[in-house]
Amino acid sequence: MRRYLVIFISILLTSGFTSCKKSGNKPDEKKEVDVYIAGYTTVSNKHVATIWKNGVAQILSSLSEATSIAVKGRDVHVVGRSLTATGKGVITYWKNGIAAKLADSVDYSGATGIALSGNDVYIIGNINQTGGGRYPILWKNGIGQTLPYSGNIAVAEGITINGSDVYIVGYVTNSINSTTKAVYWKNGIETILPGGASVANDVTSNNGEVFIVGGKSLAAENVNTAIFWKNGVPSVLPDETVIPVAYAIAAHDNDIYLAGYSHYSPYSYAVVTYWKNGVAVRLSDANSASDVYSIAVNSDDVYVGGETPVGTAVFWKNGTLNMLSNTDSRVYKIIVVPRS
Repeated sequence: MRRYLVIFISILLTSGFTSCKKSGNKPDEKKEVDVYIAGYTTVSNKHVATIWKNGVAQILSSLSEATSIAVKGRDVHVVGRSLTATGKGVITYWKNGIAAKLADSVDYSGATGIALSGNDVYIIGNINQTGGGRYPILWKNGIGQTLPYSGNIAVAEGITINGSDVYIVGYVTNSINSTTKAVYWKNGIETILPGGASVANDVTSNNGEVFIVGGKSLAAENVNTAIFWKNGVPSVLPDETVIPVAYAIAAHDNDIYLAGYSHYSPYSYAVVTYWKNGVAVRLSDANSASDVYSIAVNSDDVYVGGETPVGTAVFWKNGTLNMLSNTDSRVYKIIVVPRS
């Protein structure tokens, strides 16, 4: 997972994080849900892909990591990577615990996201090329297709389904002039997002709208600033007191949630933070470094997944810390699934 340091320096644009409540709506009824988490734990000094359902761990494979998860009915779909004895990554998909290889072993290759639509399974991942290049692939029901890209390096970071459209976000890099630009692919067609030098880290859709979060470079300050796109229109968060990072996004009703962490100075520890419609909620203190990778929402319950300063998998539910492991471990993805 790439990390981009971001500093929030601007006011919130009204086209972005504005929550609108419709008159006459019934109060949001909280549904019973199961909480699924994908990540890894460590057994005999080796990473093992692990999923948790309501806090109960299930080991998938040795020498592996689970990076994303989706659930439909009784089927649990997980993606990530397995590692060869020489440390090369094999893009791997598990359905109900049974592993399938999607691509041959290549250094640092792995899957980054999964989405379900009807009976179709969409998986994204990235493959390293000999000589340092990197390119993204979309698999639909196990059949892979390289996504077109305008640079000589491209990375896919997140995926969502909006109606019949498949959105994938990431970035492209031109190593000749050292430029990196955030992009999205809609049904396989690449579009560069406005905002100059930037990356896109995650994407979600809600009520027919598409929301993307990433980071924008500010060359004059030699830092990046978090950037948020709503239907392709960029805006930033109104938090000038910290230097935060934002990697994950979720939408519920008319509210938009971002997850990441904040620094109070360039050299301070990371403070786990999420933003609801641009308002920051701090989940940890500034005395130790924590990290965060994912966010999910059910009614007024907010779940944030990450790791502690000592590198153990955790999640926060409404600000309360929940430990998942006491070994080297990490949470990459957290989702909530309504019970049928």
